Amino acid sequence: MSYLYGDSSPSTLQINFIDFLRDALEFGVQVLLADQRIRETRAEALALQKKADQEAERLEKLGGVLTMAIEGAPAGDADSHTARCAQAIVKSAGDLVRAEVEKVRSALTSELSKVDGKMATERAACARALETLLLKHDLPDTTLGLTLHAIGGTRYGARLRGTTPFGVDSVIDIDIPSSSLFAHVVRVDRVLERLEVQAPESVGLLHKEVRMRSHRLERHHVAELTIGTTESTLKLRAAPEGAGAGYDITLRAEPPHVRLMRVGERDEPTGPHFDVVDADAVKLQTLYEKLAAAAGDIVKSRKALVDAMVDGQPLRQHERPAELVERLVASMAPVVQEIAWRSLSPSELVLKRLLSDDRREEIFVAKAELKRKLEPLPEHLRRAFDPLGLDSGPSAGAESPPRRGRSIPPGPPPAVKGATPPVGQPIPRPHAPTPASGQPAVGGPSGGPSAGKNDTGPEAALPKP
Repeated sequence: MSYLYGDSSPSTLQINFIDFLRDALEFGVQVLLADQRIRETRAEALALQKKADQEAERLEKLGGVLTMAIEGAPAGDADSHTARCAQAIVKSAGDLVRAEVEKVRSALTSELSKVDGKMATERAACARALETLLLKHDLPDTTLGLTLHAIGGTRYGARLRGTTPFGVDSVIDIDIPSSSLFAHVVRVDRVLERLEVQAPESVGLLHKEVRMRSHRLERHHVAELTIGTTESTLKLRAAPEGAGAGYDITLRAEPPHVRLMRVGERDEPTGPHFDVVDADAVKLQTLYEKLAAAAGDIVKSRKALVDAMVDGQPLRQHERPAELVERLVASMAPVVQEIAWRSLSPSELVLKRLLSDDRREEIFVAKAELKRKLEPLPEHLRRAFDPLGLDSGPSAGAESPPRRGRSIPPGPPPAVKGATPPVGQPIPRPHAPTPASGQPAVGGPSGGPSAGKNDTGPEAALPKP
C-alpha cells in the first residue's frame, strides 16, 4: 500500500509509519524507565559493596588494635597465667573478628543476589517491551529471513529472523494458521502435480560412470524451506518426517541461479552440487515460488519473541538497554523529520494513504499527543527523543522557511533512510525477462516473497509475488 506525505508529495513509505511511531515511543518509554531502575539498582549494589567493605575494614582494624593492646601489656614469662590469658584473648578476638567479617560478606552476597534479581526483572521487562513492538512491526531497515522445517511428520515450525544495521538481531516464532498450506507437511504433488528433472547418477557395476537421468520429485516432501536475501534453499525428502533420501535445492540471485544436490538416507551427499539445466530450473523455480508465496502469507502470524541480541549480546543481559532506544530513535529521526517537514500543519505529523486512483485517506497525529506518551519519563530522559523534533517549529506548509535550511525540491522526495524496503535483485528465470524496475522482488527466485530489507510492519515483510 502506498503512502503520500501530508503535502501530497510521493513517499517511499509502504506502511503506516505514524502507527509505528506511536508504538515505538511507548516501547522507548518502557525501556528507558527500566534502564533507569537498573542504574539505580546498580548504584544500590555499589553502595552495599562499599558499606560492607568499610564494615569489614573497621572489624579488621578493631582486631588489630586489640592484638596490639594485648601484646603491649606486661605478661611475664611465656608460660605464665598472664601470657596464656593474653594468647587466649588474642585468639578469641581474632576468631570473633573473622566470624563477623564472614557475616558481613554473607549478608552482602544475599543482598547482591536480590539486586541481581531486580536487574534481571527489569531486563526481562525490556525484552517483553521489544516483543510487543516486534510482533506488530519490524524495526527500520530490518533484513528478514524465514525458515520452515518439518516436525514429527505432521506439521511445520516457522521462525522469522531479523537483522538491523544498528546491531539488533531477533528471532520470532511464527504461529502457522490452519488455513495455510504449511498447516500440514507438504508433499510436492500438492503444489505441482508432476515434477521431473535431470540429475547426474553413477551407473555401471564395474566401470562407474556418471550419466544424466530423469528423477521424479513429486512424491517427496518439503522438509525445510529457507527464504534468504540473496539465497534460498529447499530440502525435499522421501519421508514426511524429513528423513530419507532426497534433494537439496539452492536458488540464488547470482548465477548459477539454481543448483541441486542429491542426498542419502543420512543427509550425506551422494553427488556434487550441479547447475540445473534451464528447463528444469524453471520447474524448480515454479515450485519455490508457490511455496514462497504461501510462506509469505504466514509472516503476519507472529507468536513470540524467541531471542533478541544487541551487538551479539542477549538483551536480557545487556548492561544498558537504553542504548537500543537511542539507536532506534536515530534510525527513525530522518523519517519523522521528513514527515513533519512535508506536513501542512506545524503541530501534526500527516500521511495520506492511497485507497484508489481518486480516493485518499489522511492519517495524522498531533505532536502534543506523541509528547504526552513521554510524560512518564523525567525531563533528562525525555531528551533521548529530541532527534525526532517533536518540539520543532513550522513545517513546509508554513510561511517561514523549511527546517534544515532546505527548500522543497520540485521533483520526487529524496530517499529516506529506514522508510522503504530496498528492492532486491530477483533470481531471473532462464531465457525469461527479469522483473521490471520497481517490481517487488525477492532474495529468492523471481516472484517469490522477499526476505530482504523491509519497512516497519509485518505486512511489508516477504511480499507475495
